[in-house]
Amino acid sequence: MRLIKSTIVLTAEQASALSEGAAEVLASTDRSGYIAQNAKRWRQLRSVLESASGGKCWYCETARTRSDYAVDHFRPKLRVAECPAHPGYWWLAFDLSNFRLACTYCNERRVSEQSAGGKANHFPLVIESQRCMDQNGDISAEQPILLDPLNPKDPPLLKFLLSGDVLPRVPETLDAIQFRRAAESIRIFHLQETRLVRGRGEKIRYALTLMKAVNVMAEGIPLRHHITQQIRSMLELTGEHSGAIRDALAQEIENFIDPEEGAA
Repeated sequence: MRLIKSTIVLTAEQASALSEGAAEVLASTDRSGYIAQNAKRWRQLRSVLESASGGKCWYCETARTRSDYAVDHFRPKLRVAECPAHPGYWWLAFDLSNFRLACTYCNERRVSEQSAGGKANHFPLVIESQRCMDQNGDISAEQPILLDPLNPKDPPLLKFLLSGDVLPRVPETLDAIQFRRAAESIRIFHLQETRLVRGRGEKIRYALTLMKAVNVMAEGIPLRHHITQQIRSMLELTGEHSGAIRDALAQEIENFIDPEEGAA
């Protein structure tokens, strides 16, 4: 997970579609039906959300391969797994601030050989009694368990290892709530899925290999410059797993300086 800093700008048509949807679902007598029939209003924003993350899932940082991303509703729109009596945050179904871009493994319930996960309708809170039950409640009182890629404080709660594994950065004995938030996010977003861990680890170790290669090369040779540029590309927002690479190799990146071009 990497912080999404980009400002999401909609066209007038896209903004109007969301505004109309928000007004109409409020007046509808069949809100679930209306939301289901008007999914195109948020699905048309996939390319906009992709641009904000460099074309990657906002939760796991994998680049799309053979399947489309989904526009995930951070607060579920129709039901909440942790609160059966909740009708879902239907009033946020067309709210841009509630949209996150998610791959299939992060968004839908999946079971692999060694792990299970997928956000689906999950939205646990630190204190369940503070859950906002309708459009008149105080949503700011909620304390979400799930880490949010739009919250600057959340991505750093995940610690990535050279192996590609991810674990809570803060020990449970130091801060039980932050530990729980990270642990639950890893489980629900399926961040320890076997193939994801393997692919993430390969990216991290490859970046480390490139840094070591540059460090033993003489200055000024073309190959050194080429590899340096490759490392820079891997660390940019568009680089797959760049957030994990930056975290796992934080010390190496800090010490990685190209005399020709400055700090990487």
